[in-house]
Amino acid sequence: MTITVGGALIGLVLSVIVIWPWWRKSSGGGKSDFKGSAAAAGRNWKGLLPFLGALALGIVVAVSVGGLIGGAATKVRVGSDQLGDDGLHTLTGAATETVIHPALPHLQAGAAVVVLILLTVVVLTIRKGSKAMRRDLGFGLIAGITLGPSAAATGLATTFLLPMVDGAGAHVMSWL
Repeated sequence: MTITVGGALIGLVLSVIVIWPWWRKSSGGGKSDFKGSAAAAGRNWKGLLPFLGALALGIVVAVSVGGLIGGAATKVRVGSDQLGDDGLHTLTGAATETVIHPALPHLQAGAAVVVLILLTVVVLTIRKGSKAMRRDLGFGLIAGITLGPSAAATGLATTFLLPMVDGAGAHVMSWL
């Protein structure tokens, strides 16, 4: 599993687009260009939950899911790597580097069911939600997929996210 500096740049830029308006608001709220988005919540952590949830789901999808969903995540990651590399080279003249990380183990069957259900909820919300919610969820999912292979996100995934999803999947399998 590889990631380039340009690909990580795309994920970081998308994260900044959502987090910066939220951060610059005082805790009292106030006017925002994005009604119903993380920015309109004014430093209330609840306003970032859709973005952070989609970011975590994107990381899990990027590092541990195979099949069609994993293939789609790989296409998103490769596309963002190319776009980020081209943008970085055009704007700064810098050459990008590739970082290789070992692939993580795949999820168990129950955990894969949980990921598929969560991904379905996110996709349906993106299709039917408000414009701001679509932006927060879409940017979070893409940022998670592009940042998933980075060392920090891989560490987060192996320490917290994958065990939580595997545990939830074990509960799902016990219900069947």
